[in-house]
Amino acid sequence: MRQYTVVVFEDPEEPGKWLAEFPSVHGAHSWGYSPEEAIQNAKEALELVLEVLQEDGQPFPEDIQTQRVEVNAA
Repeated sequence: MRQYTVVVFEDPEEPGKWLAEFPSVHGAHSWGYSPEEAIQNAKEALELVLEVLQEDGQPFPEDIQTQRVEVNAA
């Protein structure tokens, strides 16, 4: 089993619509009307992308490294 980092956020252009993407995997993204729905839809996209990579004999991408930072902002 592999693990990938998912980023989920409300669409700045369409409030009420949520976007989810896997930054490490090109093409693995989707949307939904809740964060959970967006993540589930993006997970299905991720599985399809990984299936195609496997069928083509391509290696799976490595997950990104993340770190939170603090900034002074008003």
